[in-house]
Amino acid sequence: LDFVVVRALLDAARAAGVLSDEADVAEMTAEVGAGLFRELDFTQEARNARRFAREHAACLPDLLVPEYYERFTSRRVLCSAWVDGRKLGELGAAEQARMIKLALDACFTQLLRTGFIHADAHQGNLLYTRAGELALLDFGLVTQVTVAQQEAMALALLHTLARDWRALISDFRCMGLLPSTPALWVDRRTGLPASTLAPGCWSRVDDGVFAD
Repeated sequence: LDFVVVRALLDAARAAGVLSDEADVAEMTAEVGAGLFRELDFTQEARNARRFAREHAACLPDLLVPEYYERFTSRRVLCSAWVDGRKLGELGAAEQARMIKLALDACFTQLLRTGFIHADAHQGNLLYTRAGELALLDFGLVTQVTVAQQEAMALALLHTLARDWRALISDFRCMGLLPSTPALWVDRRTGLPASTLAPGCWSRVDDGVFAD
């Protein structure tokens, strides 16, 4: 029922012009719903964790993924090893710097090397162990990106460093962050770009205008 309501709200938002015409409301709702149900299946979470540990063991030796005990895990019960660690805010300056470095290494390794990504890596799911390892918890949400998307991410970093903002359009489009035809939020009366907090509508533009 919740997703029926969400779908109705998104349909209304698109009809009011708040969402672009290219927004696939049905796909958006289905993806969110499927992700939620995957996250609630603890047997799937255990499989995700085992795969994540396997694919990153060689390239991230200081990353700790807790062991999940398949014998005691079901769709509604998750059994894993206890991880004794501290959160970022509980560390001294030197340990914080090391934890941040390990987290960045893990992030870029996932994005640019393996393509298998932990999609919920907020501070509550990161711990710093006594052995100086980065422990990553909660594998309910993961995703696999394509080689083309990985290449686009790498190019986006290079284009950002080079301040080549126009090139970012094609990078973001390849990553699925931009539609094939970009649009700007404009004032309905003047047609000029406006704050998305102000009344207006989406107006399709070419890549050059969008970049400017």
